[in-house]
Amino acid sequence: MTTRVWHETPQPWRLSEYRDYRPISSYALIGDLHTAALVGLNGSIDWCCFPHFDSASVFASILDATRGGSFAIAPAVAHTSEQRYSPATNVLITTFNLDAGGVVELTDFMPITTSGHRGDFPEIHRRVHCTRGEAEVIVRFAPRFDYGEPMIRLQPRANGVLATDASFAGELTAILGDAPRRAALAAQGLCRAREYSLSRMVGEYEELLYELTEVHAGSAARV
Repeated sequence: MTTRVWHETPQPWRLSEYRDYRPISSYALIGDLHTAALVGLNGSIDWCCFPHFDSASVFASILDATRGGSFAIAPAVAHTSEQRYSPATNVLITTFNLDAGGVVELTDFMPITTSGHRGDFPEIHRRVHCTRGEAEVIVRFAPRFDYGEPMIRLQPRANGVLATDASFAGELTAILGDAPRRAALAAQGLCRAREYSLSRMVGEYEELLYELTEVHAGSAARV
């Protein structure tokens, strides 16, 4: 299998770095047979239509780096990265090799059952695992509904962030899955008008878990 490598500069979450569009060859695909997402070598989901292939986009920075929206997870320091799939699966592993010597793995997938069905809600699971040393990891959640047209509202929740458009026609939740640290992570995060960012130090063998799910209007079960 061919390994693709991309060299990253520090602070990959800054908007200025998203003005340079990446070649399509620097992306890998994950999906659940109903929709799919493009995950870059920089750890950013830059394209995804939710909840179906023919739905409007939630992340589309591959088309418009300023208004399209993305969900980025990456180390804050200089590194190179490569991507591979877990054998015989659509589970994507992005490995960040830090210039300082640490290694961080980002695992992305969209869960389905063995019969090819998904649950009541479409989901994207993202797992951050530090396999060597320690690293500061930056998470930047900046969804944009309907190709970036409507205004978006981000509201902190005890277990993550709820994103809605102005009409509440679309809802999306980013859940922080490492329960013992949820409150601390939420306190570290900065909820701006259109994006949510947080910084977290991850030690060797530590993991952070993130779940992205669509929540229909009127349903608060997952919030």
